[in-house]
Parts: sequence; C-alpha cells; structure tokens
Amino acid sequence: MRDYAAMALDLLLRQARRTEDPETLVDIAIADGRIVEIAQRISSDAPAKDVDGRLVIAGFVAHPRMCRRCSSLALPKA
Repeated sequence: MRDYAAMALDLLLRQARRTEDPETLVDIAIADGRIVEIAQRISSDAPAKDVDGRLVIAGFVAHPRMCRRCSSLALPKA
C-alpha cells in the first residue's frame, strides 16, 4: 500500500472494476488529470468516490469533465 500523504491527489476512485481484471476491485489515484496509481488499496486523504464495483474505463477516468453527462459516477464539479 502506497501512502499519498505527501502527494496531492485530485481524486481517488475506490473499489473500481477494470476490464483487464474484472474479478479484482482496485483503487485508482488521479493527480493532475492523470492516473498515477492503480492498486488494491491506496492510502490518501484525497477526495474519494466509492464506485461500488462499477466498471471503470481509462478514457472516462482520465477525462472526467468530458464524460460527466455519460457517467454514473457523479463526479464532483470542478
């Protein structure tokens, strides 16, 4: 488990399902509009959204502002 206390994350998606491994739920850390870490558990005090096992597609995560209308994640407004 990597600790992101020193690095400012924009958003942390918790318990996401990826197409590459749909059986494993992961946390996805986003900083400066980019995915910086994918792991089973990421420790951070960044704003987090529990996606409850929903499928996360990289293009939708990397550009949440563009995809807000077509996403069921209800991401926070910028």
